[in-house]
Formats: sequence, structure tokens, C-alpha cells
Amino acid sequence: MSSRGSRSKRRSDGATPDTLPAARPARWWRILLLAGGLAVYSNSFTAPFVFDDQGSIVENSHIRHLWPLRDVLLGPSQSSIAGRPVVGLSLALNYAWGGLTSWTYRAGNLSIHLLAGLLLFGIVRRGLTSEHVSPPLRVSADGLAFAAALIWLIHPLQTEVIDYITQRTESMMGLWYLLTFYAAMRAMSDTGAVAKLRLKPPRDDPSASESSLPGMRWPALAVISCALGMASKESMVTAPVMVLLYDAAFCAGSVRGALRARRGFYAALAATWIVLIALMLPGPRSHSAGLSSGVTPWTYLLNQPRMVITYLTRAVWPTSLVLDYGPTVSVSPAAALPYGIAVLAIVVGTMLVWRKRPALGLMPAWVFVTLAPTSSIVPIATEVGAERRMYLPLAALIMLGVLGAHALMTAWLGRRGRWHRTAPAMLLVGIACTFGWLTLQRNREYQSETGIWRTVLARHPHGRAHYQLGVILREEGHRDEALAHYRAALIDCPDAHYALGFELDADGKHDEAIAHYREYIRLRPDDLKVVAAHNLLGHALLIRGRLEEAKEALGRALMMRPNDPDAHGFMADVLLRQTRYEDAAREYRARIRLVPNDPAAHQSLGVALIGQDLAAEAVEEFARAVELAPNDPLNRLDLGNALADTGRLGDAVRAYHDGLALAPASVPIRNALAAVLAAQGDNEAAADQFRRSLELDPRNQDTRRDYAALLYRLGRINEASRLVMERRE
Repeated sequence: MSSRGSRSKRRSDGATPDTLPAARPARWWRILLLAGGLAVYSNSFTAPFVFDDQGSIVENSHIRHLWPLRDVLLGPSQSSIAGRPVVGLSLALNYAWGGLTSWTYRAGNLSIHLLAGLLLFGIVRRGLTSEHVSPPLRVSADGLAFAAALIWLIHPLQTEVIDYITQRTESMMGLWYLLTFYAAMRAMSDTGAVAKLRLKPPRDDPSASESSLPGMRWPALAVISCALGMASKESMVTAPVMVLLYDAAFCAGSVRGALRARRGFYAALAATWIVLIALMLPGPRSHSAGLSSGVTPWTYLLNQPRMVITYLTRAVWPTSLVLDYGPTVSVSPAAALPYGIAVLAIVVGTMLVWRKRPALGLMPAWVFVTLAPTSSIVPIATEVGAERRMYLPLAALIMLGVLGAHALMTAWLGRRGRWHRTAPAMLLVGIACTFGWLTLQRNREYQSETGIWRTVLARHPHGRAHYQLGVILREEGHRDEALAHYRAALIDCPDAHYALGFELDADGKHDEAIAHYREYIRLRPDDLKVVAAHNLLGHALLIRGRLEEAKEALGRALMMRPNDPDAHGFMADVLLRQTRYEDAAREYRARIRLVPNDPAAHQSLGVALIGQDLAAEAVEEFARAVELAPNDPLNRLDLGNALADTGRLGDAVRAYHDGLALAPASVPIRNALAAVLAAQGDNEAAADQFRRSLELDPRNQDTRRDYAALLYRLGRINEASRLVMERRE
């Protein structure tokens, strides 16, 4: 009797054994959730890196090491993980585990998603056992929580956070968000919790040390999770608000009552905003989001009602999903008005439900509060919308659907025999199979980079999709098709100007390339690639002989990035063409300081030194060029010429012979060797080299002239005269 009586006492979380389902069945629900998630994402592991994965993972040097930690946490400026140190650290751990093997990153993403699903199960299960919930729901808490968590886990909208690895930012933020919410729920229901986060028990209450301090674990976990979420993605900003709304709806009875009862707790949660502010102040992604991104809040706001309706539609009917909806574009108020009215009506309805039934109103409130950071007035210039933004809002929509279906089936079936239990199970199996099949199909679309971008062009075409497909086709060797996509992208994707300019440059169409480079620079003056665009523009202008324009373009590149090695190198080439040898040498030395092992820079510096009559110094540079590029015969020629200028004729001969060993048909090297041999007095050997040069290139007039002069000195007048007559003919 005593043991039974102890079990019937009210639990510390405010629920009784009659209202809170047993732990053992819950364990099986969790196992089924994990099995379902693993099943529907089993075909995602073989997909390649896509889209921003290149910059965030493949080309990200910050994740190649775990120390110094500061470098890992910072991430590349203006990248998708800049200002999100927790995500950056997780990618570094992934790299330490599997390098650039894509499946290991997807395994990490799936693990995060599965943990989030388990947390959602715990949140819903605990919420449904609240005294604010009707007894029938409390009895079915396990089943309803399982249904909501399963559908959320396998819903096709969630594929983006698995298949598009960089969007770990969304799922990791979601994991911390749900953990914050769950820990807060436990803190509010645990009678041992310290509501105001007192760090010390009252002096006159010795027993408080046994109950208060252990109860701190849930509030502390909520605050720590909230801080980690702030360091994962900015959307975490609403977590303290949602915790407060839950408190008002389920515990305190009002927002004011919640703040009064747990002011210390909410002060600690609000303090985590400091983490977010500190991470955002340097502007880690100022080119893509925020007031400095080039898109006004009004323009962005006009785009969002349509996107919100799209999200809600995809939540119900998740087909024809889109990886990239393109950048934010101008939209007229008239075009946005119908969608705006629809969204406003839903928001007003949510507010009315909240006033009358806060427990029910919490779910639609969750949708709009979690969606607000990315779908209101804070402009995100690079992405007008993204299906991953529904990661957290989807949970509340599914919960509304589950509760609605439960209410309808209860009213329809009542307690009619076995159908009372089998019909809901059959409905869940049907939905799970449908969504699971759609998710498997969506995973298959990610198996090919070209394939996923072709789906974007088929479902929501825009310039950036053409550009991205063009980049991949170019890498695969389909150049003509790539160029066609670049041209199609010009209408709204400035990056296409850069890519097209590069290709035209390679084709020798430098004037067309120059026009595209200039347009790219005009449209994207603050882009990360704009320095490279100035460099390529300067090089194209150099080729066209427009030296002053080239200097201007390269000067801008150096102003933006003073230590850019390409800018220094191209500027040196311009100055060398202008015979400003001293200035050219200074720029070549600047490039060599940044890229010490560049043979072309050493070779060109040698030429600039020769122009200043500094042959001895030039020898050192040419020798270094030979050391760095031993298979380049022209470097041997330059070295031989410089050695000859310093009087080191024997060394020059050896350099020329080394060059001929690499390029036996090189007429310039044979002529230079012949000249040095003649200077050494070995006229017959010199004549033999000239003869071989003429055999290789009978029309070379310089060879005929020098060979004839040598023959005159040797007294072979007839041969010399014949060469002169042939030269005249």
C-alpha cells in the first residue's frame, strides 16, 4: 500500500501517472521516429555538394583545422556561415572526421534533424498533458505527439536541411530553439525549479539548498541552449518571445503574469540577445542581408506575402519544391495586395484565437513568430524566399492538422469498436507513406547538380538558376550550353556578366569581355569577386593596348585589396609595357612577396631589371624562374641572355644547351647560342647552330642576317652572298 501510495503522488512536473504516459511506451515511439527518419533520408548520402556548399565547405579554409579556435569560429566573411560560429565549429568537426566526403556532412545534418524531431515529440507530449488540455487529448498524448513529430521529420519541406548541407544553419538553430523551449517547459513545471533564478538559497531556509539548486538545471539549460542558438542563426532571436507566450498560455495566465513570476529567467533569456548583437555588429553578411544589402525593407516586405502563401501551400501539398527562389526583386504594391490581404487575415485570426483560447492560439502564433525574422521587413537581398525557413513554423502547422484530424475523427467515430483506434493509425500510415515517398523523390533530385538546377528552371525560373547551371555545365565540359545559360542569366544575375566576360576573354574577344566586366562592376561594386573583375578588366585592357585604362582598373583593385597578388602582377605588366622598368620591378617584387614561388613573376622581374641595366640582379631572378619552372625552355633562354650580358659566356652556353634539350626546335635559343659561341671564338660551332636554325625556319630574316655576317668573317664570301641574295628575294 505504501509503495502504491507513493506512486500515486503528484509528479514533480505537475502531471500524474493518469495524465502523463508511461516512459516505456514513449521509448518505443522515439525508436519509431528515428527509424522513420533514417528510412526516408537513406538515399540522400550519395548526393554531391550543391550551391553555397562550395563556399561554405569545399573552399572554406576555416574548417580545415580545429585550432586556432578563433579562426574556426569566425568563418569566411560574407559567407553563409559567417557570424554563425556554432555551425562553423560543427563543420570543422565534420571535416576532421571525413574530410570533404559529402555523406559525412549529410550524416551530421540528419543527426541534428533527428534530435530535433525527438525534442518536438517531447514538447508536444508534455504540452498535451497540461491541465489546459482536455482529458481525451491527454489520454492520446503519446500517439498525437508521435504523429506530429513523425510527419514533421519526414515532410518533404525538410529535405533542404539534409540535402543542402550549408542549411545546417537552419536545422542547428531549430535544434537549439526546440531544446530551449523544452527546457523552459520543464523549468516551469518542475516544482523544484527556481522561478527567478536565485543562485543562492535563502539563509533562513537550509532545506532550500537541496531543492532549489538541482532545479536550476532546466532554466540553465534553456539559457545555454538559447545562447548557442543565437550563435547558430539569427532566426533564434524569437526564442525568448515564444517561451514567454507559452508561459502566458499554459502557466502564468498572461504575459504580465509570466514576467512577474519569472523575471530573472526572462532576463537571462533576453541576455542571450547580446550574443546575437555581438556577432552581427561586424556585418558578417552585410552584402546579403540587412539594411546595407541593397534592398529596402519596403521592397522586401512587398515580396513576402506571396512567399508566405507559397510556404503554407507547400506545407499542405509539398510537390514541385524549389532549391532557390532567386534574389529579391521589385514588386508593385498592387501585385502584392491580394497576398497581403490573405496573410493579414490569417494574422488577425491568430490574434483573435489567442485572446479567446491562448493554448490553441499558441500554435498559429508559433508559425508567424518563428517565420517573422526572415519573412517581414529585414531584407535578405540574395534570397527572396527559401523553403527551409519553414523548418520551425511547419511544426505548429502539422500540430494544428493533427489536432484537427483527431477532433474530426473523434466526433465521427466516437468509440465505435476497433475503428476508434485503427482509423487514425491508417490515416497516419497513409500520410507518412505519401510524404515519405515524396521525400525520397526529392532526395533523388539532389543526386545531380545539373539535375537540381534544371528543376529550379522548370518550376521557378530566374537568372541565378541559369547562371548556376551554366557554371556546372562549364565544369563538365559543355561550354556552348553553359554560354547559352550565361546569356539567359544576364537579365537579373550580375554574376553572369563576370562569367561571360571570362569566357569571351579566353576566346580573344577582349572588347566584348571588357564590356561585361564593366557591367558586372557597376552592378556589384561591393561583391567579393569585384576585385578579381577589376583585375581581369585591367588584363583585357592591357592586351588591347589601352594601358592607361588598364592602370586605372588595376589601381582600383589595389585600393580595395592592397595585398592582392594578381593586381600587383598585372600592374607590373602594364608598367613594363610602358618601359617604366623601376616601377614595374617594384610591383613584381610586391607580387613575389605575396606569391614567392611564381616563376612568371621572377622572369618578368628579371626583364625589368635588364631594362635598368641591372643584369647581375636579373641573373638571380632568371635562375629562380628556372628553378621553379625547370621544364620551361624560355626561362633558360632569358637566363642565358642575362649571363651573356654579364660576360659569363660559358654559363650562358650551358643554359642555352639546357634549353635546347627541352626544345630542340627553338630558333631563338639556337641563334642566341650561336651568337655566344661566336663571341667565344668558336665560329664553326656558331655557324652550325645558325645552319640548323635556317633548316627549322628558312624564312627567319634575323637568322640569315647574323649567319651571313658570321660567314663573311670566316671568309666564306660566296655562301654569305647567297644568303644575302636569298634574304632580298
